[in-house]
Amino acid sequence: MTRRQRGFTLLTLPPVPEAVTAGFGALPHTTAPAPRPPAGERPPAGERPPAGERPPAGERPPALPPQQPTGTRHSPGLRLRMSWTADDDWLFRPLPQPADNAGRRLTTALSGLLRQALSDPWLGIHEDWLISLHHVRTVVPAGRTLRVHLPGPRPDSCPYKLVAVVGGSGTGRTQLYGPGRTAPLAEVRLGPGQGLLMDRHAVTLDAHELTADATGPAVQDLITASVFPWARTPDPVAAAG
Repeated sequence: MTRRQRGFTLLTLPPVPEAVTAGFGALPHTTAPAPRPPAGERPPAGERPPAGERPPAGERPPALPPQQPTGTRHSPGLRLRMSWTADDDWLFRPLPQPADNAGRRLTTALSGLLRQALSDPWLGIHEDWLISLHHVRTVVPAGRTLRVHLPGPRPDSCPYKLVAVVGGSGTGRTQLYGPGRTAPLAEVRLGPGQGLLMDRHAVTLDAHELTADATGPAVQDLITASVFPWARTPDPVAAAG
């Protein structure tokens, strides 16, 4: 079965530039609530720690080290227009143009990553493409599994989707479903440096989860890209979401 017939292909990513990985530090938008521990692991409502464990009156407790919030967070969407040039290469133009050097470095770094990941015969070179990108970080507590909710448009509104793991730990699992199917077409496990490109005509749903082992929390950093045909999208910027 060809890649086009099964509807997805696995990719090996090029080295990920620091300009891309730096964008995961402070992501503003939450896409899924943090998992709640089982009831047996939470103190009953209103219960206070024993007196010996509380600081004396007037004394402030010591500051705790900063911790990353559990759950999935993502960046605002970054949009690029991808065009084939007379030099037989893809040109990526940000929408709008970045206002500072950091934004320009990020655009250049993402362009290099996408140039290799999307160099596939699925994408015709005779039309332009709109790409909507997000940084996505998921943090899972030790010994837990969390569903990873990815931002982006409805699966039926864009023909192609890329999910690229650019860093992290833990075990990620993705199940792919076809139209009207209740059993998955395939199950894949992606690690850092790997990506998954999907044809939405054949893969209409992708379900992702991340598991942390008992030794500590797991962190997974993803770049997601929703790919639209520019000329067939009435309002490209609105469609990218």
